[in-house]
Amino acid sequence: MPDQRLDGLTAEEGFVADALFEAFNDYLELPVQHDDEPNEFKYHIHMLQGLMAIRAARRAYPAGWHFDGSWMQVCRLASHCWRCTRCRIRWRFRR
Repeated sequence: MPDQRLDGLTAEEGFVADALFEAFNDYLELPVQHDDEPNEFKYHIHMLQGLMAIRAARRAYPAGWHFDGSWMQVCRLASHCWRCTRCRIRWRFRR
């Protein structure tokens, strides 16, 4: 079994997750050029953190977070993916 941290990430994944955390902290030290910048940066960091979290979820619950290379497969099986509203709309129109 790969070396895992307390958050379920492997050491390699943890390195990436920690780098995202540091990137956010470093970004906050930059001068703000537009009022929306900090929130936009935070939003996208959260999206990237979600991608890291799903890796741990796939390892812990492979049947519920199965991925065969198709984003539709993931969304049909996962009841609460971060894109669920968008995917359900696409799924309805693609049937």
